[in-house]
Amino acid sequence: MQFLMPWVKSTKFMLLVLDKNKKFTWIDPTSTPEWCKDMPYKKYVRAILDMSIKYMSAMRVYDKEWSQNIFTWKAKSADGIVEDKDSN
Repeated sequence: MQFLMPWVKSTKFMLLVLDKNKKFTWIDPTSTPEWCKDMPYKKYVRAILDMSIKYMSAMRVYDKEWSQNIFTWKAKSADGIVEDKDSN
């Protein structure tokens, strides 16, 4: 089972994909800025933190015994995404 969570901020859009195997993937068609070329996930830290906190809160409302920590899940950027050159 997969759970799709869109994230929009200003004119930026990203799709987070969570699945039951304790991993999540982000899909972002924009280019990686120069300041985070060494560690591309730095671009997504704020979005991942916000989403993780909201997801864990929602799951605890849905299931009082849910105790997974999403911060320990595997995370990666999706491969093969075509870059949107006009987004900047």
